[in-house]
Amino acid sequence: MVNQLWINEFLSENIDKVLEYCGIDVIAEVGMCFKLARQQNIYAGAVQKIDSHIMKKYNLKTRLSDKFLVKREHTNCLIMLLFMDIEHWHSGPYFS
Repeated sequence: MVNQLWINEFLSENIDKVLEYCGIDVIAEVGMCFKLARQQNIYAGAVQKIDSHIMKKYNLKTRLSDKFLVKREHTNCLIMLLFMDIEHWHSGPYFS
């Protein structure tokens, strides 16, 4: 059986490159990979780097204008999900 979560290991090992070369959407999506797989504790170092990077580089308080919220809806949704303390995720869909 192939380890289906190999991507989290790869992302963790390359987190510094991700933070250096990727935009905020991709960085938040990488953080969501750890969170959705419920592996944020296993890869806590990478998750902390992502959180710190977003908080430092992207002043979230200045991003609360209506213009930014509409223009960057996808980004805002990702960041919201990344920083929310979600207890339960709905399962599926399952494709075979």
